[in-house]
Amino acid sequence: MFADWIYRNPTWYWGAVLVAVVVAVSCTGLLVFNRVPHPWHSADRSDACAAVFGVSGTMYAVLIAFVAVAAWQALDDGDKVVQAEAGHITNIYRDVAGLEPHDVELMRKLLREYANHVATDEWAAQMAGKPIEHKPGRQTLARLYAATLAFDERAKSRSLVQTEVLRELNEIYKARRARHLAAGPNSGIPSVVWWIIVIGTSLTIFASYLLAVSSVRLHLLLVAIASSCIALVIVLVLALDQPFRGELCISNQPFVIALDSMLSPAEGGKQ
Repeated sequence: MFADWIYRNPTWYWGAVLVAVVVAVSCTGLLVFNRVPHPWHSADRSDACAAVFGVSGTMYAVLIAFVAVAAWQALDDGDKVVQAEAGHITNIYRDVAGLEPHDVELMRKLLREYANHVATDEWAAQMAGKPIEHKPGRQTLARLYAATLAFDERAKSRSLVQTEVLRELNEIYKARRARHLAAGPNSGIPSVVWWIIVIGTSLTIFASYLLAVSSVRLHLLLVAIASSCIALVIVLVLALDQPFRGELCISNQPFVIALDSMLSPAEGGKQ
């Protein structure tokens, strides 16, 4: 439910809401904490608290930076998989140009059908976080595979083309599987890591309450700045967590470009 709300709204909107909530909760916690007298809350003990705050803050910064880099890497890997899958489709489209006319027509028709299915139906499901209907895509690839195996039955001289097309088809299968895994329900940052981030954020902000600051307003300002910086990094991690959802998601542009090249007048004339 929370994930659907995030990825269905603009990043600036839900990001601003999340930052505002984190800052409000942090500042409210400081005001509540200051209303209770604490014997250790004094200037002479503030140095020790600052040292602990510095160590815990550094450890938390390393943790959140590692998670952000991992999320960015997952997004980059998913984008490479999509480009590879679309690239293998266009490679086959070119490779079959020298075959018999009826073979060329059948193969290119199936390639257009597969690319169009991925760019529309499968991509819509991926962006909505819904299960992907695998059957149409698998059936089209199976028909492509069967048509490729039939090349040698009609023309033994086409064995080199058949070998290359089979290799490209295997690469499409591999890229398709990787794309589905990246867009699946188990993709993204594990829930245990999110719990660690939440606990680490809470402890880091609480440690800032222990610092002795003469002015309450100044203390509130410092807590607000620290909590907003932490919240902004969490917004970045959330935006990158699901590679195929949200504003920063992987685009279906490689498949759109592949379809455009396969439907161009020049290619149509060759058929």
